[in-house]
Amino acid sequence: MYTNIEGEASAVPASRRGARSTDGAIDVEFQGWLGDDLLDLVDRWIVSARLADALRASDLTGYHLAPVQFTKHPDWALMKHEFELPERWERLVPTGERRDGDDFATEPATGLMASGRALELLRSFRLEQAELSAVTAPVHGSDAEAAAAEAERLARVRALDAENQKAATIERAERQRAADEHAARREARIAEALVRHRVAHGEPVEPTGDLDVIRAGIGKPLEDERVAAVLALASLPLEIEVTRETKRERLETHASPDEGFEARFKNGRLERVVLFPRGRRGAPYPRSRDLIHGFDFSAATPWDVVEALGEPGYSKWGARGTLEYVIGRDTLHLGFLRDLVDAIVVLRKKQRRV
Repeated sequence: MYTNIEGEASAVPASRRGARSTDGAIDVEFQGWLGDDLLDLVDRWIVSARLADALRASDLTGYHLAPVQFTKHPDWALMKHEFELPERWERLVPTGERRDGDDFATEPATGLMASGRALELLRSFRLEQAELSAVTAPVHGSDAEAAAAEAERLARVRALDAENQKAATIERAERQRAADEHAARREARIAEALVRHRVAHGEPVEPTGDLDVIRAGIGKPLEDERVAAVLALASLPLEIEVTRETKRERLETHASPDEGFEARFKNGRLERVVLFPRGRRGAPYPRSRDLIHGFDFSAATPWDVVEALGEPGYSKWGARGTLEYVIGRDTLHLGFLRDLVDAIVVLRKKQRRV
């Protein structure tokens, strides 16, 4: 009985030397080491000095050993290592055949295979990271039989891949159709909401509420009482984080993550206020009903917004959605996720040009 061995993968080929060779020397770079004596480099294997010496002293068949030159990753000294890396490694090159009863073998689409007695020797060393599995593929009487079996296996794999690709294509088409239908329903509901808004209001609506407090503070210095009124919309004190600082620019955020509130400053002046009516890092903004009198942003859909505020100056829909309204010198930017308001941004910025 043979066992397939997938060894620890903490080293990689470090140069082209040996990259195409089936039995030659190889250059290796260690990116770490977890202590195993057998390492797997995908289609090549290396063993520690003590395991190499044990193999030489044994009567195991179906392999030979080749030199290994190794280096350590440039960040090796910065890492913590539980084990001291051996000073010598050698390449284990399997050359045997299962049909000949050799102790080490490899076949197409398989890794390193070891006989029962080879595995017994290997297990007397450290193989904590290795994955072992029984080899179940039949033994072929000749190379021609093995090649035919491999060709049959590859044909099955290709057929399965083609079937999976066909299924994936159908699934993508169904998802796109569902997304298109959802987008059409959204546009229809927004159009209906706009009609209701025009019937109810006729003229564009000038929203009032906490939005007036925020707009009054936009562009003002931190020490201004109008900015203090904006910051008082959340519980004080706020967390202050400097996000960028150069000779010409200083960006900082005054935030209450537990209340979905952020006030962002540029060079000491309030640049924008960001509110999260459904929460993002913490609880939702608690004053979602006060931002605009008579409107609740905590569960607002795009058509709810359009019915209340009218036609937006800018809109865009994709994985996320956007509606923007210009109010005086300011922009009210509404971000949507799954057709619910996810973020509210008030800033001194001109409307986008479509």
